[in-house]
Amino acid sequence: MLAGILSEGTELDENVKLALSVFLAVAPLDIKTVEAPPEASPVIIVPFEPAQISSPTINALGNSPLRMTGNWRVFRPVWNREVCTKCMACLARCPDGCISLDEEGFPCVDYENCKGCLICVRACPAEGIEKVREAQVL
Repeated sequence: MLAGILSEGTELDENVKLALSVFLAVAPLDIKTVEAPPEASPVIIVPFEPAQISSPTINALGNSPLRMTGNWRVFRPVWNREVCTKCMACLARCPDGCISLDEEGFPCVDYENCKGCLICVRACPAEGIEKVREAQVL
C-alpha cells in the first residue's frame, strides 16, 4: 500500500522501514486469563435516581464569600422561565456551583458568588438564558 506513495530512498521511506522493523522486533506478550466465578462478578447494579437526587451537590461556597466573587461580573445570567426546559445543563456546567433549583425545579443563581463566566448561557440548549450587563440590572 505504501509502495505506491513512497519513492525508494526517501527519508519517509526509511522511517517507515525503521518503524516496521522495530514493530516486528517486539515480542508479543502472552497474557493468561482466568474466568472469574459467577459469585465474584465485578458488576455493581446502581439504581436509577432522578437527576435532582443523584446529581452531586457542588454548592460548597469555599472561600468565594470572602473574596466577594460576585463583584467580578460584567454580565450576569438571567433566565427566561417561559423558555427554560428544566434540563439542568446550566446547573451541571457551572464551575462554581452557583446554580441550584428552586421549589418549582427552575434554575436559580447565587449572584453573590456568580463570577459571570456565562458558561451557563452557552450550555443552555433552549437558549433560555440571557447575558445582561450588570449596570442594566442595577
